Amino acid sequence: MREAAAVESGETCKKPAPNHVARDAYCSIKRWGISWKIPFDVYLFKCKDSEYLEVQYMCPEKTLPYLAARHPRVVFGKPTVEEGMNSLRAFWEAYREYHGDHEVFSTHADLSRVIPVAIHGDEGKGKRRSNTTVVSFESVLGMKSKVKLCTTCCPTHLEVPTDFDFTDRRSKEDPLVKELFSNMQSHSYLQHWPMVVIPGTFASDYKELTLEILELFGSKFDNMFRAGFKVGDEQFYCAVVACKGDLRWYSKICRLTRGYENKGRVVDKPCCHQCLAGTTDLPAEDMSTTPVWLETLHLERPWKADKPHALHAAPYDPQRPEHMYRHDCFHTLRLGVFRDFTASALFLFIQWDLFGADGNLSLKLERAHGQFKLFLASVGKTASLRSFSTSLFQYNNKKSYPWSNVKGSDCTLLLKFVRVMTIALLNQVGGDQERRKVLNVLLSTARLGISVYDHMNAHRLFMDWACGAVFYEKGQAFCNGYGWLACWAFEHQLCLFAIKPKLHFWSHVLADVKGQLDRRCVAIANPIMTDCQQNEDFIGRLCKLSMGIDNRVVFHRTLEFYLTKAAILLRRHSL
Repeated sequence: MREAAAVESGETCKKPAPNHVARDAYCSIKRWGISWKIPFDVYLFKCKDSEYLEVQYMCPEKTLPYLAARHPRVVFGKPTVEEGMNSLRAFWEAYREYHGDHEVFSTHADLSRVIPVAIHGDEGKGKRRSNTTVVSFESVLGMKSKVKLCTTCCPTHLEVPTDFDFTDRRSKEDPLVKELFSNMQSHSYLQHWPMVVIPGTFASDYKELTLEILELFGSKFDNMFRAGFKVGDEQFYCAVVACKGDLRWYSKICRLTRGYENKGRVVDKPCCHQCLAGTTDLPAEDMSTTPVWLETLHLERPWKADKPHALHAAPYDPQRPEHMYRHDCFHTLRLGVFRDFTASALFLFIQWDLFGADGNLSLKLERAHGQFKLFLASVGKTASLRSFSTSLFQYNNKKSYPWSNVKGSDCTLLLKFVRVMTIALLNQVGGDQERRKVLNVLLSTARLGISVYDHMNAHRLFMDWACGAVFYEKGQAFCNGYGWLACWAFEHQLCLFAIKPKLHFWSHVLADVKGQLDRRCVAIANPIMTDCQQNEDFIGRLCKLSMGIDNRVVFHRTLEFYLTKAAILLRRHSL
């Protein structure tokens, strides 16, 4: 139409250049103010070939003031800054009982102006089979949730202490503590804010670049903790309460000399960065209520004195800085112990010929997958895995311990499938008392595994004492059941139910909760505060954005796409 009008008027019409479509789109987004207007900073990294690489990143000193002033709900969990300050005061009041040695309590008198944040880092799928690193931070205060206040939890084994008056403590407790939500709800883009995206194509300088940029962020958080920033006319500060990630991430950024990668195969060596467990005198396999390694918590640093962790500049706890790197339930359970449990249970069923006696292992796995598909159809769920195979369960021979190499969501579905199959098999086992005993323990352990994770998600940021006691009971009972099955398998010369470091790390989560119960804390910190399930979703989405972008502009283009998408989501949710 435009060309026809130009021809009639005797003018020549230039066609729009198709090579500048993306540029014009970016200009339109900026012109109409669709995106969050957070400026980028540039870090010059010196590569091994002495050339400098420009790395664009979102500085937390600019991101947090912008969001706190214009969109306070995503930072404070409340629609206004004034209401958010009340939530901050309530959070730190409850957090003081959990971790009273944090540097924030000796530095800041008015805690209603200190925003608690967590730093997360991990690797996702990148170009050319490489890994893309995403470093982000978040406010631990959630902005909305469907989780109702629990009033029904009642422990069955741990008695509510009678030598301590909870009534007086609860009367002094800020009622807003019970109104604090976790940030596990809503879209992951809204409460997780990226700082930098590093593609794995920079393989030769990959690790050094990650460590340098993290040290830079540590100094930024130190400045936000001490100097603060302005939100309108109010002065606010920022304090790091946790660093989240998987064990590989911790090993990289902390330069660990004592961790899961250092466990001994011939000689016993400490294998935990939180304690000295792993030696002959301090077995990491001790999962009792009072493990022997409990007294060695935070006695020695897990890194060299001249090579501290990358975030050493961020203020935390000078007496136990490694406490910042927490064990979260997502990686220890859904991507850890649950993987071993589900694979071991299925291979136990196969060895007992519960999926048919004829045929080879591949045929039996195919039959098991058929049962799994029927289970998914009955509960109305879908799974990412398409078949059962020896490669899926990392099974090479009878001397290898199987584990399910699946996503966290698929692992949960497998756990529920094992529960259903165990109930069905109990009705078919007949008079074999030994198998019936094993199946009863297997069923109880599967139910406890499902229940303990659901319990965490069904409670708010801080739990009541009774709710924390129920969580500990379920978690400890799961450890007891898994340990019994591992012992039974060992006695019968079966390579099933492996005892791995992640089971020890789960014991740390339970010991953390039990410590609060023993100290008679009124508000028990929910482990969901440091859970990574929402962060994994965020990492996957951001890595998917970066895969379609040219490496020359991947640093800032990915962040621009995020800012646009986050602004649209905020309008969509009417926040």
